[in-house]
Amino acid sequence: MVFGQSASNTALFLYQFILPFSTEAAKLLRLKQQVRNLLKQEPGKHKVKQQEFKKLYVKIWKQMIEILKTDRALRASVHYMPQLQLIRELDSYIDPEVQPEVFGQSGALSEFFLMTLFGLRNPDSKKQVMDILRMKHQDDPDVE
Repeated sequence: MVFGQSASNTALFLYQFILPFSTEAAKLLRLKQQVRNLLKQEPGKHKVKQQEFKKLYVKIWKQMIEILKTDRALRASVHYMPQLQLIRELDSYIDPEVQPEVFGQSGALSEFFLMTLFGLRNPDSKKQVMDILRMKHQDDPDVE
């Protein structure tokens, strides 16, 4: 896990894809503070600090996933753009090492799981998820 990059990517996603569209102000204030705390942490080679970072990182992403799932403004008014961007660049935003913990899922994330998780009902959005994952599987030599 690259701690500085993980923290920066988390902040980037929050400020670029959630804050401009979300209506859940109370949750966002706490989330912004947690992301600031994450950015300030410098775990280095200290195992305890690395575990604290990882714990906060997973907690933040779980909260952001919950907002992506429940905030109507993020879902309807922007045509699932934040959710689709997260799926498209999942390994960049959420460190692959902690993805199973964030999503509560073991193994690779399937199209069905992601569409159900985010409640994607729009046929165009569903097709985009399928295309994104199909492209990822073509680029990944470990997946057949």
